[in-house]
Amino acid sequence: MLEHKKIKRSLLGLVFLSGVLVLKLWGINGSKTFSWLNHGEFAVASAHQPESQSAKIRQIVNKQHLWGTLLYTSDSGHKLHYKTFGYANQATGKKNGINELYPIASLQKGYTGSLIQMLINQHLLTMNTKLAQFYPQIPYAKKITIRELLDHTSGIQMGEPVPSTKLVSQSQAINWTLKHLKSTGKFNWNYSNANYTLLAGIISQVTQRPYYEVLQAEILQPLHLSQTVTWQTASQKFTGQAYFNNQTRVYPVSQPLLSSEFGCGNLYTDVTDYYYFVNALQSQRLFKQQAYDQLTQDHTSYSGGFYYQKNFQRADGADNHYFSFYYGTKNNKITVIFFANRSPSDYAGRVAVKEIANLLAAPPKS
Repeated sequence: MLEHKKIKRSLLGLVFLSGVLVLKLWGINGSKTFSWLNHGEFAVASAHQPESQSAKIRQIVNKQHLWGTLLYTSDSGHKLHYKTFGYANQATGKKNGINELYPIASLQKGYTGSLIQMLINQHLLTMNTKLAQFYPQIPYAKKITIRELLDHTSGIQMGEPVPSTKLVSQSQAINWTLKHLKSTGKFNWNYSNANYTLLAGIISQVTQRPYYEVLQAEILQPLHLSQTVTWQTASQKFTGQAYFNNQTRVYPVSQPLLSSEFGCGNLYTDVTDYYYFVNALQSQRLFKQQAYDQLTQDHTSYSGGFYYQKNFQRADGADNHYFSFYYGTKNNKITVIFFANRSPSDYAGRVAVKEIANLLAAPPKS
């Protein structure tokens, strides 16, 4: 069983749960601001941010014709600000709320990468462990390492083939990937979901437990991420819809496609749960700084589900016409998360999130 640093809860944990209840009950369309003590341990309503900044943020999002839910902070999470845009379901008049669930596509890779690092911390894997130990049938598996899978430098390529029907088990999803991937033996950077499906399978083989059970036990439960669920669970209660570009025409979600994206793109969550996850990752609540540096290759290039640059990291996902964006500064001061169910493109969302981050970083006018 994986071990990780236990998060101190006690009385603060009880207060946290109360705070989350307040937050969820306040999940209405519009703009809200909450104060947070100790990075999410306690929540109360606080004064709104300056109206000029709030108006500018809304202008940035509307300029890109985005619908969705936005979370942002510029003080290391002591105050979390929310804004919502457009409809979750225009036909029924249901607007997007601050606790709206969204499929987060490739943002799931950050969770899978973190679980791999936990196994490394327990000396059950190393970055140099070979893929052949788990999937010897893959060409060049004796040369491919865990590090290369995390970094998309394994030489494995795969598009997004869609099954004719839903894949109803972990083994079916892994076998689908094994059937359709191509291992080239060329160890250049090439983004492929297959890398993270294989990593999810490795997690399950090492722990002798289903991937989602490990995810629940090692990340979701310790961080109280109750809004983070599998695609199967989400499909039972999810009422939102995706929309084409900047139109109001509904884009049908492919359940078979979601079912095939095991470990790499079929989680649902809300912006608050995702904030807790990335904040815990950056603040060493999942594992120590040394382990975090190992996972991220000292914050250079891409690794473990995130793109790293000098002063910030980002992640984005696009699937079934849902888009998810994360931007955070290296010092953990500024975080912007936007989950969209309507966007003209992945690029439009990245532009909006970067502009919001730049606005938050700008010194206040005297």
